[in-house]
Amino acid sequence: LVLPQGSRWVVKDPIAQRYFHLGAEAHFVWTQLTGRRSVEELCAAFAARFAPRSLGSEELTRFLAQLARQGLVW
Repeated sequence: LVLPQGSRWVVKDPIAQRYFHLGAEAHFVWTQLTGRRSVEELCAAFAARFAPRSLGSEELTRFLAQLARQGLVW
């Protein structure tokens, strides 16, 4: 379950009963994880959405590892 909360998103893990707060940038990346985009495509989509902010592949990889540790992706 994901609900907008101002400029932040609240993601609830109903099994573990844990809540995660994502900002607009993190939420955008999280919603793009469909398995259909490469790292480079995702970084380009991020740059197009949040210009002039950009996202490098190493930064994206670290963020994905963090999501995996928190159980938000597998």
